[in-house]
Amino acid sequence: MSHIAQTIGTLQQTQQNFATTIHSIAEISQHHTGMVQEVNASVDEQQRAVAVITDASNALTNDLLMLQEAVQQFRVK
Repeated sequence: MSHIAQTIGTLQQTQQNFATTIHSIAEISQHHTGMVQEVNASVDEQQRAVAVITDASNALTNDLLMLQEAVQQFRVK
């Protein structure tokens, strides 16, 4: 009977170890998910900033082309 009690105790300890391990994995997974969300938010912010810079660059290019045309009109021939 003592062997059965010992086996049950070992199984209960193993079950507890599994539960603790699963809980630890869940915490790590949640932490990882939070970090991934932060990275995604940062990437989204950077993409918006790049879009703003691209728009400003395109506007500057258009202004440069208009300036070149204006200079051509006022050149002494």
